[in-house]
Amino acid sequence: MAEKMQDLVIVGTGLAGTVALVQELLKIAAEPAITPDNPVTITLLERNEAQKFGGVAYGRTAEFDQFRLNLSSKRATPFMANDIPDGFPTFPQYIVGLANDAPDAAEKKRFMAYLLDPPRVLLGDYLSHLVDLAMVKAGGKVNVTTRIGEALELATDGPHPVLQVKENGAMTAIAAAQVVLATGQREIQRPAFVEDIVGSPRYLEDPYAATSKDFYAQVMDEQARREKSGLPPPQVLVLGTALSSHDCVLRLLHLGFKGKIDMISRNGLEHAGYGAVTPEQYLAGSLVGEPRPEKKAELAKTLPRFLRVVNAQPAKIAAGKSHDDVEKDVVTAMRREFGVLMRKGYTAEEVLGYWERFNPDIGAALPDDVCGKIYNRHATWLGTHRVGTTPANTKMMVDAQASGQLEILAGFISTKDGEKLHEYKNSIVAHMSLKDRVERADGGHEGGVPREWSSSFQDGMREEARKFDFVIAGLGNAVTYDKARDPFWAGMIKKGQCQPHRKAGDGIELDGKDLTVIDATGKRVENVAACGIPAFGATMYGRFPHPEEPGVYGGRILPFTANIVGITGGVIQMVEGLHERMMRDRGLGPALDVSAPSSSPDSVAQMQRGELGAEFGIVGARYEDKQQDPPSKPVKLPAPALKT
Repeated sequence: MAEKMQDLVIVGTGLAGTVALVQELLKIAAEPAITPDNPVTITLLERNEAQKFGGVAYGRTAEFDQFRLNLSSKRATPFMANDIPDGFPTFPQYIVGLANDAPDAAEKKRFMAYLLDPPRVLLGDYLSHLVDLAMVKAGGKVNVTTRIGEALELATDGPHPVLQVKENGAMTAIAAAQVVLATGQREIQRPAFVEDIVGSPRYLEDPYAATSKDFYAQVMDEQARREKSGLPPPQVLVLGTALSSHDCVLRLLHLGFKGKIDMISRNGLEHAGYGAVTPEQYLAGSLVGEPRPEKKAELAKTLPRFLRVVNAQPAKIAAGKSHDDVEKDVVTAMRREFGVLMRKGYTAEEVLGYWERFNPDIGAALPDDVCGKIYNRHATWLGTHRVGTTPANTKMMVDAQASGQLEILAGFISTKDGEKLHEYKNSIVAHMSLKDRVERADGGHEGGVPREWSSSFQDGMREEARKFDFVIAGLGNAVTYDKARDPFWAGMIKKGQCQPHRKAGDGIELDGKDLTVIDATGKRVENVAACGIPAFGATMYGRFPHPEEPGVYGGRILPFTANIVGITGGVIQMVEGLHERMMRDRGLGPALDVSAPSSSPDSVAQMQRGELGAEFGIVGARYEDKQQDPPSKPVKLPAPALKT
């Protein structure tokens, strides 16, 4: 039998669940119809106490405090930039506050350096602080309970959702008027070539798990044993060259690892690094290489030219054009325009950060499979160029490469014969097919892009077999749900309670109006919403607010679907509908119109008119008949008060 029904249950208290809680608490605090004599009841369900208000990314599960954000502190505040609640600090203000309270100059300097390179656990502390402030603001109007347990099943066939939860070894039923699924990244990617070493003590599949501490200790113990015996240090292979793999390498370097480290990905492409400035310069400006407001404003004057190619495709498909040719023509147009803009002095992040708001228009014009191919086959240049790495991390990686300790490889684990990683005499053998690395788009090629960034085997690739003492998977967490190993999501898919996102392939289908879950038949699963990683595809193709750019609505490109501002934008939109439903359930609001799911409003992302320049030709599509949002103006917040 279920316990007393809760007004709201939030499953997961990582970034998405915490931001959802804070946003809802603020709405409750501002709602005069809610009174302390009938408080809103909210239950937070978290699997791991160490992940409370931080999750895997910003919690303390891995017991390693040196993991850093890939965004500087100004880009990590989970509110709209023009709507910071009174009495709530931005992330930089929080850090400066810690510096001002530091007991000595050395501690103050350490905290001030975090403005540029914030530790992830510090963001978790900040999120917890925001919860405390929001709880005080809501006062007696709300009763929040945290329970440590795992949701295994969700029943949606009754009048209200009911969660089956494993708690202290026993099963419990929790009924709720509203459920928010903010489960985060619960499953690590497991490609076929690692299947034979899963479970090996020499293979670390999850670098963020609590067991990772023991694995790294094993690596360092092996190094010490060999050093004592006069032997060379062990060698490590890290799978991937993007952000998660950087974490794996940086942890080794922080621990004093002296052995050779190889990283490998299909093209060997890395994220760009932001340049350091002093903390005082940062408070007055930004890191070197971060998007420049004046350049973003220039880009926002004109529609991307490639949209003309996108909008021409439906008629050509109707005339018999193949979907593969559609993908080729659209991506070719994007790359050509990308190269032109790079040569005009824009950075890759500025260009892609502007383009991503038009994802809903791409999704509306192109078939699902074409959209999936664009953002999966071409994730290398789209995703890797979308965001950089903070200065301290960048310097450690660059120094390790310069010393020869770190080598970055381009190619595949396995050859055409399909060999997998396998153990042999206390080592792991990797058969590789290697090729030359691809340079970043702004690291050569005259500011353009290479003609071919292939993700498949090519003739002439070098085949090598290398032995490693340890292998670490830096591939990141899985965001696909059709083959989920997680019992909760596997059950949801099997019972038809949700479906994988049709266009992105990542995340699940959600109603763009309020992130309500869409079942396998295309109907809303009323009173069940999802945010964070389950909303990966919805965030990519939805038209949600961009918190860092008030007035801008649109989609996100790959890394920004799952980072602080991308998740916050989706949560802000979700909480609007969530709060209205809660008020309705309590008899304090009108019924909602939920007759038809929607992925996004029928409008082109907001624009000002302008011309790209002669090298682009004339942009004819101005969408004269579309209602435009007013152009946004950059929001400049006052610098935190720094005590000297």
